[in-house]
Formats: sequence, C-alpha cells, structure tokens
Amino acid sequence: LERLRNHNYITHLVVARRTLVNEVGGFRAGTDGAQDHDLLLRLAERVGYVHHVPEILLHWRQAPASVASDVANKPAAFEREIDVVAAHLDRCGIAADVEPGEYPGLVRIRRHLEGRPTVSVIVPTCGARARVWGVERVLVHDAVASVLADADLDGRYELEIVAIVDRGTDPVVERGLRRLARERLRIVEYAEPFNFADKINVGVAASSGEYVLFLNDDTELIAAGSVAEMVGIAQQDDVGMVGAKLLFADGTLQHGGHLYHGTISHVLFGWPGDHPGPHRLLAVERECAGVTAAAALVRREVFNRIGGMNTDFAVNYNDVEFSLALRSAGYRIVWTPHACWFHFEQQSFDHPVADAEIRALERRWGDDMRTDPFSNPNLAPGRTDWLELPLRSGAPPYERLADGRISWG
Repeated sequence: LERLRNHNYITHLVVARRTLVNEVGGFRAGTDGAQDHDLLLRLAERVGYVHHVPEILLHWRQAPASVASDVANKPAAFEREIDVVAAHLDRCGIAADVEPGEYPGLVRIRRHLEGRPTVSVIVPTCGARARVWGVERVLVHDAVASVLADADLDGRYELEIVAIVDRGTDPVVERGLRRLARERLRIVEYAEPFNFADKINVGVAASSGEYVLFLNDDTELIAAGSVAEMVGIAQQDDVGMVGAKLLFADGTLQHGGHLYHGTISHVLFGWPGDHPGPHRLLAVERECAGVTAAAALVRREVFNRIGGMNTDFAVNYNDVEFSLALRSAGYRIVWTPHACWFHFEQQSFDHPVADAEIRALERRWGDDMRTDPFSNPNLAPGRTDWLELPLRSGAPPYERLADGRISWG
C-alpha cells in the first residue's frame, strides 16, 4: 500500500472481483491518465492485500503516443496522479501535502504530524573514536549533534536523547554529550556484557517519548526533516517500524531495506547512493521484510506490545528478529528514502556473526527467512542486485553484437 501511494507499480494487468469493483464505483470520471491508479487505491482501501502472480503474463506494447514511450506525451496524467493520491489519503484520514516526486510518475507525500510528539533517541555507545573523512571523531558526539540540529531546525517535535553508556567509558564522552544535549539528555550506565538488544530495551525503559528512534552511535544525519518523515509514517496504526536510507562514507548505499531470501541482506547493497534503483525502488516509500536498527523508528506502544528486542540475539540479527516479530503481529514495516543518514558501519566495534545466532534465527523464523513477500521468486537468490534468473523475462537469452559476436545476458 505505501509503495502504491507513491506510484502505480501494479499498472495494467489486474483481476478483481466484479462485486468489489462495483462497490467502489469502478473507474471515476476526471481521472484520465491516472484512472487505473485511482481504482487500485480504492480497491486497496477495501481489501488491504493484492496477490502477485510471479509469472510473465503480459508484454507491454509501447505506442508512440503513450506515456511509456515518452512522459511528455501526457503531462496532465501526472497532475491527476497527485489528485487521486491526495483523495485517497483524505479518505484514509491521513493529513498530508501531495506534490510531484523527484522522477516522472512518482508522488511525494509530506505527512502532517499529529500534535507535537516527543521522540526518544536510543543510542548505545562505548564512546568509540574513529577517523572519518580524515578527521578523528568521538562518533556518538557527531551522531547526537546531527539529530539535535535537525530537531531544532524542524521544530515539529520534541527530542529526548537516551545514551546507554558502557561502564568504564572515557568521562570525556559523557561530558561532551551533556554539553550537546543539556536538559534533553538522559545517561544510563550499562555494566553488563555487550548485548545490543538488551541495551535498546534498557534505553526504551528509561525514555519517555511516544516514539523511540533506535540509532547507532556511528551515524550522522544527512537529510533535513528525516525524523519527522519517519514519525509521519509511523503515525499509522498498522505501521510497526520505519527504516531509513543509510549510506557508507563513500556515498554508496548500505541500507535500502532488508531482503530475506535464504540469506539476510540489504536491498541493492553497494549501489550508488543517489540511484533511484530498478523501477524507482529506491526513490519511494515502500513496505519491506525488515529494516536495520541502525536508524529505525517505532511507536512506544508497538515496542511494548512486541515485548521489546529479543536479548537472545546479543550482537547480530536482533533487528531482523524484531522485524519478523512485528510482521508476525500484523504490522507493516516501511522504508523511506526521505530519511537518510551516513552509517560508518563497524567503526565503533567489531561484530562477527556467530553460528549460534544463525541457528537460533533459523529455528525461530526459518520459513519466513526463505520467502520474502516483497521480493520476487524470479530474481536470483542470495543476491541484492536485482539479477533475474536465466530465461525468466521472456526476452531472448542473448544479444548478437554488431560484429557478429554473441553477448550472453
């Protein structure tokens, strides 16, 4: 549903019950150019779920006068996209401004925040230092400074910083945090052996906000308004968690949502950070199987209902397990490209994956780890780069080059 609000990715070949189409009023006058998107949104409001048949059942003819050939052919169609999405959000009780997206055919939704909520940032830290872009940093200082600056600039929400600090951490770290956050800071000393999930649980218990933002200490916020974007999506009752776009220090993509297809990976890992992705995958808000807790936002009531993070996963996969628990409870998980951080991953500590962690995850969620409802069985398993399995697209398996040589796909 979230992706459908951003663009019509379902398009033309759809089968629906006649009674349901009649109930919602069929195609509406005044929506020409966006009439199928409008109907799909109204159907989705009723059924909540659309089943995908993963077979090639249609080859799309691109007529010279169609939008598929040239987006300039029907400029009014994009104006109507905005109108039908705005009407859909109004019917759903979602207050938002709707405007053209970054690319043709995409819609940009800017949700209004309800009241002035408090967001508690839960940031575990041992006060690690590292060189980033040639400069020595106390990582947590820059992570906290960047979210504080965004909150002050945005002004639509209150911010609380809850730092879970390992016992024995250099006192300079705590002094720096107090100087940065002042009355918005809560320090929680953590004296137990390292357990990221437990640290998050302890931090949430010590916080007071309606929303909690899990944040790694080796991050730096990039996009202004990121936290408000995430809160706006998380306001929906059926949304369990909202994840952000994360970039490595060199600008390549680290996180575009989790992908569970026998292995655990990140969607389009390593792609250029400004690339829209196949079919604009990285340019729209969309549901996904899970998101990383390096920068993820949850309503407190949802966190409490799930029972917090599973402390059996002390180092790795705690966010994967939490994501799967959320979806098992009926919540959607949404990733947004409009919230973005740098993630200087593994700068703060080394975290090798233990076999026991993999076995524990497999015992608890084995079937769910092999079938990702937001991926496609025609894509090669174990990869993140949208590689099709051979001979699945309906296209010829090879291309004959001008010099007569054959290039295999």
